[in-house]
Amino acid sequence: MGGFARRRYAPHQLVAGVDVYAGIAVAQALAQCVLRGFSTGQFTRPRLANWVNFSAGDRTERWAAVRKHLLTLCVCLCLASPGTAETVSWLYEVEVPVSDQSRQAREEGARAALLVLLTRLSGLREIPEQEVVLEALEHPDRYYSGFRFFETEQVDDDGEVIESLLLRVQFDRGAALRLIKAAGLPIWRADRPRVVAWVVVDDLGGRRLVGANEPSELLETLSAHARQRGVPLVLPLLDLEDRMAVGPGAVWGRLRAVLEGASRRYGADVVLVGRAERLIGGSWATDWDLWLGDERVLHQLTDYQLAAMGAHAADFVADALADRLAVASTEARGLSLAVGNIGTPSDYGALLRYLNALEIVDGVSVDRLQGNRVDVSLTTRAEVDQLLAMFETDRVMAPMTFGPLSRYDAELSWVRR
Repeated sequence: MGGFARRRYAPHQLVAGVDVYAGIAVAQALAQCVLRGFSTGQFTRPRLANWVNFSAGDRTERWAAVRKHLLTLCVCLCLASPGTAETVSWLYEVEVPVSDQSRQAREEGARAALLVLLTRLSGLREIPEQEVVLEALEHPDRYYSGFRFFETEQVDDDGEVIESLLLRVQFDRGAALRLIKAAGLPIWRADRPRVVAWVVVDDLGGRRLVGANEPSELLETLSAHARQRGVPLVLPLLDLEDRMAVGPGAVWGRLRAVLEGASRRYGADVVLVGRAERLIGGSWATDWDLWLGDERVLHQLTDYQLAAMGAHAADFVADALADRLAVASTEARGLSLAVGNIGTPSDYGALLRYLNALEIVDGVSVDRLQGNRVDVSLTTRAEVDQLLAMFETDRVMAPMTFGPLSRYDAELSWVRR
């Protein structure tokens, strides 16, 4: 599973949240504007006679200008069409418990939800109490686009059903990112590796696997806290297919070949292996092994409350991922890229869409089109190495060299889909 492989989503997930008809309407409107321009004389139709009368140098220069304008038009149409985004879809949607549906409860809930969002977007466990953040917490309504109250039922330790009132807040992506940047907080992209958790519990009565269909307070808190931290965590179904491939011994023994093979079913980029053991005194000991490609990160915990171990484990996973993937620099810098293998307007549009969608990029401008190469200037807080690692993870661009005396910060080749 080397590296953080890009996730593959089902077709119905690719269009979730995209207004397809709006995209088509914009594209049609652009096309009508161009047609009206030709009919009213605002745009001149090319004539063969005029073209023949130009010198070879003029023809080359004019064709370059025409090609650039055609590419620009096609990019506008591409940008207006429905796109696909492999992101954590619920990242900007936060749910918090509230006491009632009063305005005061809503404001307090919105403040708590904004703190959760800042934790998700920055990767930090604790958000520093600085002026920009405190001001935002006083006016959380500036950062969300909608909210609603809803009730849910939970079963407590005694088996009693408890009804809870929750507030769901939908935050605005642009406003939230502007706040993150104004506060100088790290930025952790919404496109995140999916983690599958294989967990075995030894409660003195024997070892057993726990998963999505096996009730466990350990996994309940692990899943809930992972969501609070913005980690896309998957629990195995432990159905017949899983049980034929993975047994308690494989998880306890951390058999990498077995667990990585079984994890492919869930489209996982990262594997978390957990072992929980009840000690004689009644406390619990857990150890966690996080597999990040070829890298392994270990973590051990001891506590009397098994549920608390799940929250600690989620923090361990989120911290490990954010330490490696979040961009912590607070200063924007200019970087120049040369991207080759741009052979069609579709490639050109896909490149600009990709770069503009990156949370760590503040500005994108095209400097030059030459053959199948595009020169691009970026304003970003990321270092060159961070960008290259991101491009490799997303499998959109590969390093290449155009010449020995390069004036670019990076030379890349676009990977066509």
